Amino acid sequence: MEKPSQLNDSSALATIEGDRQPKQRYRLYSATANDVPFRLKEGEHMPHFKSDDQPQNQPQDVWDGHTQVFDFSKSEDVTAYNVIIDMVAKGRALISKEEVNWDPRSSSYKAFLRWIEMFVEKPKLVE
Repeated sequence: MEKPSQLNDSSALATIEGDRQPKQRYRLYSATANDVPFRLKEGEHMPHFKSDDQPQNQPQDVWDGHTQVFDFSKSEDVTAYNVIIDMVAKGRALISKEEVNWDPRSSSYKAFLRWIEMFVEKPKLVE
């Protein structure tokens, strides 16, 4: 297995900035066969998995849900929206709901987006 490489796209930023929870810094690595990013908390190291590990010791699929309203008159909202659309195109996220409406006050579109972002993480300790 080749050494995983750290992703340099903005998917980590979309994960952190869109949440209302306390911000947790993550590093994302492209290390899975289906190209879903492997997510590690800041300071954690990439574990070494073996194919004969018990199922509870194998990497675990994780899904994070997000919602956000994007105002396309703001360049930062357009950028954030495009990051999410790019994640969907690469198979790293799914759109659950999207509603786009024209806003005559700002003379631009506004979009409500609910999406699910997919990751792989190291297994939680079984107690």
